Amino acid sequence: MRTIVVVPYNPDWPRQFRAEAAKIAAIFGPDLISIHHIGSTSVPGLSAKPIIDMMPVVRDIEMVEQFNQAMVQLGYEPKGENGIPGRRYFVKGSDASRTHHVHIFALDNPEVKRHLDFRDYLIAHPDEAQRYAALKEQLARQFPHDIESYIAGKDGFIKEAIQMNNILNKIRQELKQNADEHTQKSGQTFFKEQVQLYGVKTVVVSRIGKEYFKEIKDRGKTEIFKLCEALWQSGYLEESFIACNWSYFLRKDYEPQDFPVFERWVNDYVSNWASCDTLCNHTVGSFLERYPAYLANLKTWGLSPNRWMRRAAAVSLIVPARQGKFLPDIFEIADILLLDKDDLVQKGYGWMLKAASQAHQQEVFEYVLAHKTTMPRTALRYAIEKMPQELKNKAMEK
Repeated sequence: MRTIVVVPYNPDWPRQFRAEAAKIAAIFGPDLISIHHIGSTSVPGLSAKPIIDMMPVVRDIEMVEQFNQAMVQLGYEPKGENGIPGRRYFVKGSDASRTHHVHIFALDNPEVKRHLDFRDYLIAHPDEAQRYAALKEQLARQFPHDIESYIAGKDGFIKEAIQMNNILNKIRQELKQNADEHTQKSGQTFFKEQVQLYGVKTVVVSRIGKEYFKEIKDRGKTEIFKLCEALWQSGYLEESFIACNWSYFLRKDYEPQDFPVFERWVNDYVSNWASCDTLCNHTVGSFLERYPAYLANLKTWGLSPNRWMRRAAAVSLIVPARQGKFLPDIFEIADILLLDKDDLVQKGYGWMLKAASQAHQQEVFEYVLAHKTTMPRTALRYAIEKMPQELKNKAMEK
């Protein structure tokens, strides 16, 4: 009886694939187009059944049978389609000591893309790969001798991953199609740090994000946040904007447990002021209006060694500040950031004070006067930008 065992990732699996692939390539010769390492052993770091899954792609599936005897001599047992139309399946080793699976398809078979999409999705998204590993380990414990139930238990995850990967691929393809070199070069001039850009105008990015949100809006917040995470992980500015817009579109569904998600996005993925402000002005700001108890967390952000966390502590309050909300907290965060040497943090809390001055001009003016001898001039100028000239002059007096 075959026992299902999921083991930790073995760094020797890629070598095992290459060695066996060379033997199979020698058998099929020019009839072979390519041969791919698929399945869990192809994903670095992923726990798996210790069986190497291989996918040769051939010109004509009907000619595979003529190589059956050569495959038998290599130690394989031919299984025909074995339940998947258009496949030729071979296994190596007994049920108790299986070592290799070979899934042969013609180039135009959709199974080729499905297998590669799933593999590439897991490689690109290590968090999802670990979630898949945990699922497999749980299924192996639950069905140690029932391979059909084990496979069925993975089916939902695999389908969801492929669907998510397809959406991401379509978005990225459309971004590439709408990119131009001039926009890419001019966009870079707005940043001191190097930023990854496709070179797509912001209005077009917004349109693309809205179009694809229509496709996913019924999937639920958890799944949409996973897509947002994948967009953030790309490192591209335009993809971060789409992620920010999608998370903001869900603002009516925010719950307290969403805050650590937003906090992780700021800490792990934000790498420029534009992504920081787009996420924090809208997503984080809306969350705080709904759950003001989390204002205390912003004050912790203000002490972070991460410059973007510190800027986020201030710019998350821009919209509420304009509405006259949270003034004591705004002043407390300004106190925390007051002597920060980073100009983007100075601009961030100066902007927060400027926004607060729209509803509390006198209070903000008094705060600026009380701190003007220590407040960096960059922050001070931002804070008083919307005030009458008379107040500006007083604030700028030495």
